[in-house]
Amino acid sequence: VIGHWSLVILLLAFFAQAVTSVPLKAPTFDEGFHIARAYAYVRTGDLRMQQNHPPLVSLLAGVPLLLMPELTPPEEIPRWDDAFLFHFADNLFWRLGHDADKMLFLARFPIILLGTLLGAFVYRWAREAHGPLAALLALGLYAFAPNLLAHTRLVTTDLAVTACGFIALYAFWRYLRGPNAWRMGLAGLALGL
Repeated sequence: VIGHWSLVILLLAFFAQAVTSVPLKAPTFDEGFHIARAYAYVRTGDLRMQQNHPPLVSLLAGVPLLLMPELTPPEEIPRWDDAFLFHFADNLFWRLGHDADKMLFLARFPIILLGTLLGAFVYRWAREAHGPLAALLALGLYAFAPNLLAHTRLVTTDLAVTACGFIALYAFWRYLRGPNAWRMGLAGLALGL
């Protein structure tokens, strides 16, 4: 019982630190591109802005932006037709009068959830491999790691690659301990995302 409460408290601590720090962090240079790409993808299903990135982060970050019906439709934003992402993102964020802070918070929120999910997998793998005390130590280190907190609150591919890679390794480790199609499928799916 103590282990379960400790798990919940540490995951909530991680989540709370990430969420409450979002308003304190200005967008990074490339974050606007990721958010603009995400918005365009979920609003239109068109992949023209997905030139060098897989669509997972765009899908995750873009869905909450649907809660902002006041955003200009992507097809009406200058530079949509030629898929010039730099100017498209600049127009979406800064030149069309949209609430950039709200866009930033909504787009970052699913990435924070993904970071919290990664923390749960860190706990689970450590518990299976080394027991409950090791799991709490691993999650405690995770929950207060500055680099993980910093990247969890950003709309970039960094956290998604980390989470998917970790989950793929965990599933493959479980497969090696007890082969079955579900574990191999999870490893393949996570690696493919």
